[in-house]
Amino acid sequence: MIHDVELNGLTFDASFDSGNAARIEALAEDEFALWTARDCEGTEHENGCRTWFSFSVRGATQGRTLTFHIRNMNSQGNLFRQGHVPCFRSLPSQPEWERLPTAVTFRGGKGADKYREMRENRDYVGAGEEFTIRFDHSVETPAGDTLYFAFCFPESYTDPAARLAWLDSIFG
Repeated sequence: MIHDVELNGLTFDASFDSGNAARIEALAEDEFALWTARDCEGTEHENGCRTWFSFSVRGATQGRTLTFHIRNMNSQGNLFRQGHVPCFRSLPSQPEWERLPTAVTFRGGKGADKYREMRENRDYVGAGEEFTIRFDHSVETPAGDTLYFAFCFPESYTDPAARLAWLDSIFG
């Protein structure tokens, strides 16, 4: 996972519970490509699933528009054709997750057997190119905030653990 990678005055991180971004590169001043990691990558349980992403960005100033290209994902075209949009939040000023207000574009993906790349643990190249989504985010929160982006509303291990601890305190 990327950890405190600095590019164009921003710091990117995915080394947290539910984080998934294996690599990043700057395409332009405010445009970045991120690659997802396979589920359990680097372990004996690694498989070809690359369905989701989650990462953070620090150092963005209000009014700046960031563009992200998420690459190396399993083909998800049907979701995005039906209007799926990733989520974001900004800590500490906006702790609740919400959908991005801008549209997502995508390209590449699905070939004759959309699950082949997962079964064979391969990089997916179908219809001539890998599946990639692209989205923009206009920063409206204070410069000191950390922005978080995720494929969908995340549920990390710490979330249910905190709820269980709360239930134990009430009913325990």
